[in-house]
Amino acid sequence: MSLAPPLQRSDRGKTPPIAGTSVLVAALTLVVFLTFVPLSTNDYWLQVAIGKIIVETGEIPRTALFPFTEAQDYPFFAHEWLPSVFFHALNEGLGYEALRWIKGGLGLLLFGLAALLAFRVQGRWIPAVVLATVTVCATNQRHFLRPEIFAYVFLLGELLLLEEYRRTRSLRWLVGLPFLAVLWANCHGSFVLGPLLPLAFAAGDGLNGLMKRLEKPIRQMAPFVLVALLMALGVLVNPYGTELLHFATGFSGSNVIGVFYEWLPTFSDQFMASLPFKIFMAYFALWLVCVATGWRRLEPTDWLLILAFTYLAVSRQRHLALFVYISLPILARALKGRFESPRATTSLTLSAVPILLLLVALVFRYGNAYGAKWDEVASWRLSPRLVEEVRTRQIEGNVFNSVALGAEIAQKFHPQLRITVDSRIDVYAEDYWQRYFEMLRDETRLLRFIEEYDVRYLFLTIVDFETSITRMGGLHRQGWRKVYEDGLIVVLTRMDVEGLGGEGTSG
Repeated sequence: MSLAPPLQRSDRGKTPPIAGTSVLVAALTLVVFLTFVPLSTNDYWLQVAIGKIIVETGEIPRTALFPFTEAQDYPFFAHEWLPSVFFHALNEGLGYEALRWIKGGLGLLLFGLAALLAFRVQGRWIPAVVLATVTVCATNQRHFLRPEIFAYVFLLGELLLLEEYRRTRSLRWLVGLPFLAVLWANCHGSFVLGPLLPLAFAAGDGLNGLMKRLEKPIRQMAPFVLVALLMALGVLVNPYGTELLHFATGFSGSNVIGVFYEWLPTFSDQFMASLPFKIFMAYFALWLVCVATGWRRLEPTDWLLILAFTYLAVSRQRHLALFVYISLPILARALKGRFESPRATTSLTLSAVPILLLLVALVFRYGNAYGAKWDEVASWRLSPRLVEEVRTRQIEGNVFNSVALGAEIAQKFHPQLRITVDSRIDVYAEDYWQRYFEMLRDETRLLRFIEEYDVRYLFLTIVDFETSITRMGGLHRQGWRKVYEDGLIVVLTRMDVEGLGGEGTSG
């Protein structure tokens, strides 16, 4: 099942080999600097903690478990259980610091799949490499070591197989899709896209048949419809059965998700002020120009996908990456035939290489789309000193914590320390989130919560501490004191509770 095409006469001896090599080297260098960066998301620790439970007990947890409040019994859909087991194994086998190589390796995999997809549609390697690099740049804001990254691999893989089937009409390209659907459903909630994509291709073929008055257009649609049905059955092969479908389709309608940055509307003031928004708008402008000049080459399927994923991209900023991946073959099709001549390819090379090298220099100096560099990234990770203090002194009890710290506290110290909340937006009820955020604003509510649940420690990010706790004089009057601060994280405890000591503390 080779994806390599026969060498065409126009490719022989006309475009200098150094052209392709220079573009590829510059592109790979940029991809490496964009993706081989340290981990930064707190979700990783949650995945590791859940993976450990699954490996040790042989069961997938069904409740929230980690909080000390009534939330510990809230239902929990561990729909990302398979990556959780994988991340736990990586954490145990390689250690945290080595995981940048896994993260970067997945970046190279996405780049390779994108280049292959663009090549199969567009037909030339140099433009395909350039398009893949643009794709990696435009989606870099979502490149984290979390289950979402596997969804992007599955999405590109499915698009590649669907495009190959449409090009060759060989059913062998569709055989693997039901199995891909099974993996996707056990890795990430975006699995619902899997069966919908073949239906979009079927509808596009149907429209194309009607417009061109082809005979028996239904025959063209049937394989897509059949594989969509098989994929729909495949997604049911998960620990929750049909319940997972209700969870995946209902979660995005929650009123609370808009409070969290990754679920902000795309055109919210906060996101529009960010670098990822500007990167996407630059990509979208380039995409519009290419599509406007090559729209006649597009298929009805392309237009259906544009409409659907534009809606998603406008609704939430985290869906921008989905739009970029879906639009890659559309962009490649719009450019098909533009780089047939060696002169056009040479011009592209002469333009692309300096731009790619400039981007390498900028990323090296300022970091990637979220500011991460080769050896530096902003994160709320607990410092080794704080972890050692907690373990050495064996402090235990209930903790009121910032959302960003909950997952790592649970992973490293549960049940020694029990948290208030973590980053599982879907687990905690809306009224629970409302009460939590009210406590950060209302000292009376916080003090009542502390007394009711016998809270012994406050683990807070410096942002939550400075914007909320510093204004609460009642905590100080009741004997709460700062026992640890490292510039990122602040720990407070009551006078009658053992605190933390040593370097990095302040009283």
